[in-house]
Amino acid sequence: TARTHLQPLCDRFDTLDVREAYQRRLLSCPGVVGTRESAVEIPISIHKRKPTIPPIVDAWLQYLEHEWKTPGGEEIEDALAFNRVARQLALGFFYRWIWPNNQPDESWLETRAAWHKALRAYLPTSRENRDSPYLAAKACEDEPNRVPAQLLTAWRGWKAHKDKPTPPTEVVWLDGFAVFDAVAWSREQAEPSLIWYEHTAFGQAVAQVGGFTFADVGPEADSLLATMKTARTVVLSIDAHGTGKNLQLWRRQLVTAPPANGRIWEQLIGRTHRPGQKADRIDVTFNAHTELFRSAMLNARDDARYIGETMNTPQKLSFATFE
Repeated sequence: TARTHLQPLCDRFDTLDVREAYQRRLLSCPGVVGTRESAVEIPISIHKRKPTIPPIVDAWLQYLEHEWKTPGGEEIEDALAFNRVARQLALGFFYRWIWPNNQPDESWLETRAAWHKALRAYLPTSRENRDSPYLAAKACEDEPNRVPAQLLTAWRGWKAHKDKPTPPTEVVWLDGFAVFDAVAWSREQAEPSLIWYEHTAFGQAVAQVGGFTFADVGPEADSLLATMKTARTVVLSIDAHGTGKNLQLWRRQLVTAPPANGRIWEQLIGRTHRPGQKADRIDVTFNAHTELFRSAMLNARDDARYIGETMNTPQKLSFATFE
């Protein structure tokens, strides 16, 4: 929102608010539609939940933060990979390789780890056109004289092994605390509820421990949700069922791994906060027991505010009440 770049829009619409000027310009474009009206007037109440992190999980989270390695010893190459592993550990598990005959490919592991370590040192200081693993590898190929020697050496080692099939993975549980907490939360509710998951292994575990209905990915799960006439506690995927579903049978839900994206939250809450909902309030609880999960919600709220201010469309995270 640098005023030097967007000042012409502010001048054109006679406002000092950069986002208001951008919104008015955007909504004046042919084919662009925005609305101030919310489809449902039912209030939304959002609650934090903080399961107690057991020592083993806390120790591995600290190990990840300091060493940038998974509990299985895998090197983390960038912030996205770090985030992915941290979200798994926050729920008490991680993934590790399954090697045929229990014989690891040491060359594959060593060159991959060296490449990821070199990327971790290189990417934060790289130029704009080299700021991803793919672009860094491309730079090593196209401009070998313009990249650090350590990166080039690591790339040449990894290049010889990178096309080998990636071994399958298995789930390793450090502690089931988050699973048991999700089950406990559901049993605290006075009515059936929705439990949203990001990782299939976690969702399956919650459904199994709690004896809940598991809405997997695919047509059968879609049909199950569409034909259900009486609410019962359902464990379901954010990716598979967070858009396009009519879930007005429920009003209470737990988001076990909160997304950092405002659009995802808008769609997810919109499964229950929609026309046909008969409850007088929608309750959403999200796990906030790690800094990563708390930051995810803050980022999502910032994102929702940006969407609302630029598209003139009220976002559920922006008008919800945070308890």
